[in-house]
Amino acid sequence: MAEIRSGVLGDPAARADYRAEWLGDVLIERVIWGAVAEPLRLAGAVIAGEGYVWFRFWLRLVGAVTERYYAADGTPAGTRMSVCTLPVCDQAGCRAEDLLLFLWRAPDGRVTVYNEDAFERASREGLLSGEHVRLAETQVRELTAGIARGRFPPSLVRNWRIDPRRIDDDNH
Repeated sequence: MAEIRSGVLGDPAARADYRAEWLGDVLIERVIWGAVAEPLRLAGAVIAGEGYVWFRFWLRLVGAVTERYYAADGTPAGTRMSVCTLPVCDQAGCRAEDLLLFLWRAPDGRVTVYNEDAFERASREGLLSGEHVRLAETQVRELTAGIARGRFPPSLVRNWRIDPRRIDDDNH
């Protein structure tokens, strides 16, 4: 089974900048993209191109890994919420087992579950344990209910905005 690991975000050769900081119980990673061979898309949205910014939030207390994507001008491109095991963090960073599914929240608020076919196939073929299947299904229900109630992602993530001018100033 694949892992989600801190420090591993996209193609390292295309990163213009990478930083990670703890904010209380949350590890926040940031990538600013330099030149990429082709814009990267997720759920139909461009999420990586020159000057685009990714943030990953390791939400240990709620057991989630959430990423926010921004265009170079600071416009939100979308939010990805990974369905995974409880993140484990130590001095080396954070990691969680990827349970294949993820939720995508478009800037207009629409929420879609992705990778259901791969999840079903892995479940049928025994690549995911029964415990992991139940965990993933429960997590999808809890995440969608939290989104519908306006409780997920937490306000720290939900209200996160960027000012590209400040980010640019930080890098020079």
